[in-house]
Amino acid sequence: MQRIVIDTNVFVSALIQKSYPYLIIHELFLTDKIMLCISDPVFEEYYAVLGRKKFFKISRISRKSQKNY
Repeated sequence: MQRIVIDTNVFVSALIQKSYPYLIIHELFLTDKIMLCISDPVFEEYYAVLGRKKFFKISRISRKSQKNY
């Protein structure tokens, strides 16, 4: 099993549309070929990006929970 870090742009693209990034990530996770590795700074970047107003529908991060982070 390979350990990988997924770039924030790729991660968000995979969540937004079922295009190439989604298909690759989905297939690799389903077949247990990869293990996603996330450091605190990368997690914070994912959280910050998905917390933007334009992503509220896909991320389900409310403004209230964002303030608590």
